Amino acid sequence: MLRSAAQAQEPGRAHRRPAPSLTAFEVVAAVSGPHLRGARALLGWAMSDLAAVSGLSLSTIRRLEQNVQAVGLRSRRVAVDALEGGGVRFLKLHDGTVALADVANRSADAAVTPF
Repeated sequence: MLRSAAQAQEPGRAHRRPAPSLTAFEVVAAVSGPHLRGARALLGWAMSDLAAVSGLSLSTIRRLEQNVQAVGLRSRRVAVDALEGGGVRFLKLHDGTVALADVANRSADAAVTPF
């Protein structure tokens, strides 16, 4: 559950420094196969759905999700853009963790999911 700025400033609550401003490249470079699978799950998309929306081949989507090193950063960027277009945001936290946020708020249970 996300806390409001007021809640974050309440005494007794753990305070985390905000993440430094990151470029889109840094966020995409940090996204791995489990993040892509998690984002698809949040959207309820199959691999074939992501392939259709992104314009990437199904085999490229499969290799991205398996973390095959031969898949280029450009393909990862295209997949991330498609998932973000569907309503998921990839966030890199201060400690380097990548989190997924369902910003389309399709359900009452929408949340941020760290991976």
